[in-house]
Amino acid sequence: KYPIHEQCVLHEIDVPDRVMERRLLGLVRDLEKEKEGYVNQEGLVKKQTDTFVYQFHNNAIQAIAFSEVQSKLKCEEAKADALKSVELARINGLSSMCSRLSVTQAKHVASLEYLQTLKDSKDNITYSIDFNYAITQNSKLT
Repeated sequence: KYPIHEQCVLHEIDVPDRVMERRLLGLVRDLEKEKEGYVNQEGLVKKQTDTFVYQFHNNAIQAIAFSEVQSKLKCEEAKADALKSVELARINGLSSMCSRLSVTQAKHVASLEYLQTLKDSKDNITYSIDFNYAITQNSKLT
């Protein structure tokens, strides 16, 4: 006359301690397996991170070395171009001087070039004229 769910009475169930211990032990094992998975995953992520850091560091070192080499190359090219320009200007100047002075013999051109080299020399060169020699040479001519 009463519905069935009203007729059922739930009583307290007494679970033995051994069953509870086994259940808890199983849960602890599951947690340890899960922890081990996370530890392995952490190690893998650390290895990948170390690899990326090494690659970035290596790429940075290569980029710096390449930039330094390019910089040195540009400097050396600029120096070579400057020396070329100076040398071309010197040659053009010497050619102009020789044509204005009507110097055509190779030994005279070489002498002019030598005098110009001495004039431009940064060494300690002392220019002097031996007047005694010049006077004696002059007196021999007359």
